Amino acid sequence: EALQHINKIKDMKKELIMMQNIPISSDPNVQEANEKNLQMLTSKAENRTAQLKAALSTKPTEFSIDFINLQGFPLILSFLQCLNENLRETRIHLNLLGCIKSLLNDKDGRRHILSHPNGLLIVVSISLPCANLKIKILAIELLAGVALLPGGHKKVLTALTYFQDANKDRSRFTRFISDLDHSFPNSLTHELELKTIILCFINSIMKGGLAATT
Repeated sequence: EALQHINKIKDMKKELIMMQNIPISSDPNVQEANEKNLQMLTSKAENRTAQLKAALSTKPTEFSIDFINLQGFPLILSFLQCLNENLRETRIHLNLLGCIKSLLNDKDGRRHILSHPNGLLIVVSISLPCANLKIKILAIELLAGVALLPGGHKKVLTALTYFQDANKDRSRFTRFISDLDHSFPNSLTHELELKTIILCFINSIMKGGLAATT
């Protein structure tokens, strides 16, 4: 069953890549048709990734183990990386993060994610810059959880360091402090949730650091 989900996600990813790479047409009718097709494909991808998220969170442990053994986590990461700027703000992104969250709730999934050389770096670099606050919240929640796992604190700090260097930020926590200081008038409910999870994340980093030195 895990293989069926993986094959569907692979096919979905290929279709999205092809659709994203279609050049803008000078013919308004052709361009309109292309945009409608992309919208339909986006909706289809949202449903497919939601189905995978549900399966990972509700199926027996054997499903997650099969998914991991079939290289499901690298597939999730590569799917995240193939999303263009617009698709990174959709439920596709949110569902893929939800899949990672479900894997982190499983001991084999946690071990696999922590052993991946750059999995957290990919999540940080793609998810933290998003304007969609729901995506930011879930990404930071994942980082906070990983930071409290054995070996996770160092992994999170390493990913944040790479992110800092790539974006030429002043510190590893520049983005978080900026979001704490920023107002989001169009999303007041999620603004409070975002700022709360940022404070929880900073707390988990502090606790993880103390655990690493004791």
